Amino acid sequence: MGRSYALVLASMVALVSPLLGAESSSRSHEKREFAIEIRLVDCTKGKEEAHSCPKVTLFEGQRATISDLVQRPFVVAASPASDNARQPCIEVVSEGLTIDMVCHANGGGSVTLDATVEQSKIEKVDVVKIDEATSVQQPHVEIAKSRHFVTTKTGERFTIPLDGRKAGESQRRAVIMIREIEVAAR
Repeated sequence: MGRSYALVLASMVALVSPLLGAESSSRSHEKREFAIEIRLVDCTKGKEEAHSCPKVTLFEGQRATISDLVQRPFVVAASPASDNARQPCIEVVSEGLTIDMVCHANGGGSVTLDATVEQSKIEKVDVVKIDEATSVQQPHVEIAKSRHFVTTKTGERFTIPLDGRKAGESQRRAVIMIREIEVAAR
């Protein structure tokens, strides 16, 4: 009976201490650090190909962004210049994948990843003739955004689909693993 009471009391102290401003454990005031490994996989050609494997290290609650983009220049306007010539106005449009993420520790080796995935694709480019010698380009960009909350044990892999399908059916996906990094005492 005394032992059960001690466990209940310890649990109550762990629950109430943060509310009173006291630290309930030595780790609760430390910044927890995570390493996130992402494997961007494409299966559209009949076999699985990892075309990018970025890694990022961040503290709990810190936001990080990875991008796998191609930047394409377009002549979107032409301004008058000297000698009846026109000066091209260039706009650079990014196309590809951006993942914005933040990690939250849940205790017991569990972590939640909050990830916003943005994919952009240049669908078509219209060419508009201004005069006999000058044309400009009008790129049409399709942007798809999705948000994912994934809770997992550290060290386990999970998948986020990148093509709107379910994780197991996805032809394009991000395979992610989060590891906690032990931060040395300072």
